[in-house]
Amino acid sequence: MRKTKRLFAVLLTLAMVLGISGVTFGAVDTVYITITAVDKDSVITYDQIIEPVADDPEMITGWKFSGNEAAERFKAAITADEKNTDKSDQEIIAGLMMHADSTIESKLPESLKGDKKAVIDATLFEKALKAAAVTKTEDLTKDGDNYKIAAKNAGVYVIHATDVKKTDANGKVTGWIKYNPMASYVSFDYTGGSMPALKTPDTITAKSEPYDASLEKTDNESDGVTAVGDVVTYTISTVVPYISDDIADENVYFNIVDMIKGAQYVSVRTVTDGPTAEDMSNKVATTADQKAAVTVKLEDQENDMEMLADIIEAADPNYTYSFSLDLKDIAKDRTNAGKTLEITYKAYVTATVIENYAQTKVKTANDQSTPEDGPGDDDMIYTGTLKMTKYNGDAEGENSEKLANAKFVLYYQKYRTENDEKILDDTKYYAVTEPVAGGAGIDYQVTGWSTENPVDKNDDTCLLITKKSTNEEIHGTFTIKGLEDDEDREYFFEEVAAPEGYSLNSTPEGITWDAGRGNVASAASRLGEAAMSDTKLSALPSTGGIGTTIFTIAGCLIMIAAAGLFFVSRRKSEK
Repeated sequence: MRKTKRLFAVLLTLAMVLGISGVTFGAVDTVYITITAVDKDSVITYDQIIEPVADDPEMITGWKFSGNEAAERFKAAITADEKNTDKSDQEIIAGLMMHADSTIESKLPESLKGDKKAVIDATLFEKALKAAAVTKTEDLTKDGDNYKIAAKNAGVYVIHATDVKKTDANGKVTGWIKYNPMASYVSFDYTGGSMPALKTPDTITAKSEPYDASLEKTDNESDGVTAVGDVVTYTISTVVPYISDDIADENVYFNIVDMIKGAQYVSVRTVTDGPTAEDMSNKVATTADQKAAVTVKLEDQENDMEMLADIIEAADPNYTYSFSLDLKDIAKDRTNAGKTLEITYKAYVTATVIENYAQTKVKTANDQSTPEDGPGDDDMIYTGTLKMTKYNGDAEGENSEKLANAKFVLYYQKYRTENDEKILDDTKYYAVTEPVAGGAGIDYQVTGWSTENPVDKNDDTCLLITKKSTNEEIHGTFTIKGLEDDEDREYFFEEVAAPEGYSLNSTPEGITWDAGRGNVASAASRLGEAAMSDTKLSALPSTGGIGTTIFTIAGCLIMIAAAGLFFVSRRKSEK
């Protein structure tokens, strides 16, 4: 646009100077205005807004505005500026001349010098070009990749190219091409004598501003793993779509639609730390008629916008809940087109896999009833799995015996910093669990957390029991899913009932995570393991001596001999 504007400015200046000089003109032929670099789906319209006038003393510049709607709207945009509210047509034309070349003032009549002419800068000039309602398509032809307008009169022509919507193979909107308004000056050619002919203007290269309709969905779990009971922060990064000026403000439509499964939208902005149901009471949306707390950050805007989005049941059966965030007020301001938008919100994890999808929806016409799908992106977060193996401590080594029917509870403790040292907090969060039927290798899953030990509540439903199986791989083990592998907490298994005939191991056992910890590529299969051993109650340690049997027999013989001597001595005394 700038190059075209500079070219037009130079031509306009020359034309105005010649017009002021009182030039006469005669024969008029036809020349062609050529426009290049316009998309095949764009539509060209044009109109002439300034034309020459001869022998009219009131038109002291030698030019006048054409008597059409395009010219009237151009002038209206100029006079709408507070500096030009009372300016006449000739004063506006003089202002255009000065905008093109400030040195021309000395050649202007006294009545148009100084503050008597309109004040026009680049911004106002472009605004006026855009305001000109050009509608003509006659005398317009397509020449290969170029367009040609047949110009039969000298003067200024305003040219518009309609915006083009880009879509992908599935019909989703991927972006827009917005064309800047163009202007061409058709001048006179005086090289042939006093009867000037029209001079072919320079070719116009259309200047466009592409707007990509992109969207990216991310979360704050860098390794793709979280835990049931955690709060995840989601971010939707997109751009404000370009909305054509032809669309009335009341018809502007720009929404962000978000859908989720495996988590609940958080309805407050500040979430206290804690995973239990009591901690999250009244802070999550549990039904489809509540709100999601959303924060919107617009590029170049100092303050974030805090909004509440209505939650509804997801239209897509693959998801549970959804919200639609109305952002039309941002899109109505056409200067926001192409600016980045960041939408953040939080979700409380309730399942072992969290699926999320976000998408833009826009309307690109005044009479459009159904919005069009814009770009979308999905986000998957997984939870880790823990495996416990119970061994017979009396049979160690390669042939270690694994034990069924050992009962455990699972809890974790968070780290806190004290005197620059990480130490485990005393609070224990016990897993609330349920068995998984046909769980493809998963026996239990976490459904929540409690600060009360299930044993203290006599709650056997949350006990984790090692399996009895003919399959040696799974015998004496169990797996539980819904855990996080980050370093802000430590998990422990605590044995609460040993297999029959075995001693209880009262020392809690920690977890060792696999080598994929922190690697998003292995998030879906993240595994931690723990093992614990019990010993048989009847097993006493061997000292290597002859044992106790011989002493037992000797003791019995001594007692028998003593009894015999007692009865013998008694008979003697009776005699």
